[in-house]
Amino acid sequence: MREHTRKMLLACTPGILSVIVLIVIVMLAVSYDHLHEVERFDTGWRIRVGEEGFPVAALSELPELLDRKLSRGETVRIERTMPDTGEASPTLELLVNYFAVEVFLEDEVIGEIAMDRFLDGGYVGGNRYYVCLPADYAGKRLSLVFHASEDRLPPVIYPPRFGSFHELNHTMMQRYGYALLIGVFMCLFGGFFLFFSLMVSVLLPEVKGQRLSSLISIVLGIWILTHYRVLAFFTEGTWLMTVEYLSFYLLLPLLILLVAQVHETNRFYRLFERFVFAAVGISFVLHFTGVLYMHRTRYVYYGICTFYLMMLIRMFVIDIREKKTAAIDMVQMAAPALFCVMVFIAMCFNLPTGEDIEVQTVSIVILTTGPLFFAMARFLVYGWMMMEAAPQKFKFDALRELAYTDGLTGLHNRMLTAERYEELNKGEGDYCLISLDLNGLKYVNDTFGHDEGDRLIRFFGRMLRAVLPEGTDVMRVGGDEFLAISETMDEHAIRGCMTALERRFSSLDQANERIPHSFAYGYAYHHEFPEADAHGVYLQADARMYARKHGTQPAQTEG
Repeated sequence: MREHTRKMLLACTPGILSVIVLIVIVMLAVSYDHLHEVERFDTGWRIRVGEEGFPVAALSELPELLDRKLSRGETVRIERTMPDTGEASPTLELLVNYFAVEVFLEDEVIGEIAMDRFLDGGYVGGNRYYVCLPADYAGKRLSLVFHASEDRLPPVIYPPRFGSFHELNHTMMQRYGYALLIGVFMCLFGGFFLFFSLMVSVLLPEVKGQRLSSLISIVLGIWILTHYRVLAFFTEGTWLMTVEYLSFYLLLPLLILLVAQVHETNRFYRLFERFVFAAVGISFVLHFTGVLYMHRTRYVYYGICTFYLMMLIRMFVIDIREKKTAAIDMVQMAAPALFCVMVFIAMCFNLPTGEDIEVQTVSIVILTTGPLFFAMARFLVYGWMMMEAAPQKFKFDALRELAYTDGLTGLHNRMLTAERYEELNKGEGDYCLISLDLNGLKYVNDTFGHDEGDRLIRFFGRMLRAVLPEGTDVMRVGGDEFLAISETMDEHAIRGCMTALERRFSSLDQANERIPHSFAYGYAYHHEFPEADAHGVYLQADARMYARKHGTQPAQTEG
């Protein structure tokens, strides 16, 4: 039990250290002191929706004041007089979802957001945008005209923020720096471990299953970065919302596959898996054809996630009661459950207005900490697998080598020939099989004993290995039978090696003339018998060896 706990702690260490580093970075990021306060323009607006006007109101109160949904093309015009804040580089920050926007200072257009896509009838989406104001903005009338891009659109307009571009960026970093760091971390984490699993899977096949987890980490990171619009630092494209929903909708199918990898599933689970894939696929088709955008189907997605969460809870209860799932697999299953809990929380935050509200700090912490725990779980699984799988791999390799090794000569034994034949049959290159047979082994065993016969076999195997070039497979396939497989030697090289072997082996006659030190060999190339498989080529080489052994005409001429 202590050893088990030690391994768990060692596996968790990288994840814990990563969390500590992230917390330190976040603390440094939010310690910035502002030179000027960034203003949030929520109140003091004159609002007009179509022909209906509201003299002075707060933007946050607009859904209650209007008490209806907007139709496509309907406009919401808001106006106010700009205060003199002494900003050197006055900038307006707008968080916009599903609206195309025109920005006026007095009657002059100073900025447009997604108007081209709106006029073309395309998907407007949303992002965080920055509009630079002229230096003489103070005291002038600022007008923002929001064009609804869809029918039944909730009149949710987020209060603009105003300040210098530098201060706005730092304020955004303070609000969303944690989400930015977690998102980037998840993408880098997933990318690194995807590369790692691809490289290590050659040595540790067990790691192949972790590629899916790495992909989930990348998708989680992309979702965090797009959901909180923190990529507005780098781009103002309206496509960010499409990427957000694509990644969000992909997470559930990927997590369902992850659970299926580590847990035995029944017929209902597999049917549910197909249903989810079909539902997500239909959502993508409807979105890109413009029939029904993904944000309109998200409550159906929320419901599916909630149902899946109940399925996972039931699986947990059964596993705990019957104790039929390993602890490390339970950790892997916890990640999808945590994701479904996050989705449920997101649903609760969005229910009041039916649209994405400007998120509070608590929602940022909750929704980004979930993926962080997923990463820690992956650290735990990777560490556990490396500590468990690597020794097992080495043990397996040692047992395999022992099973494929001839105890007397140290060469490979007959068990390896089937594998090598299969490899040769799959290949397209030429190869040569050399069949060798010791002469007089039975005589030596009967006359001088098996110890002397074993000595003769060891000497021959050692010399055979020495004269053949590197890369040639040498096997003892019977009591006095040997096989060599070469994919590089030509006939001249083979004859040279056999001559050298005869010379070395016969030199042992000087030490003991009573024991015969000779052998017979025969070889055959695949190109000689193109219709034959590797075993057929071996039979031809073996026949030539016996022809030479019995003094009949050999199949190869000595040239």
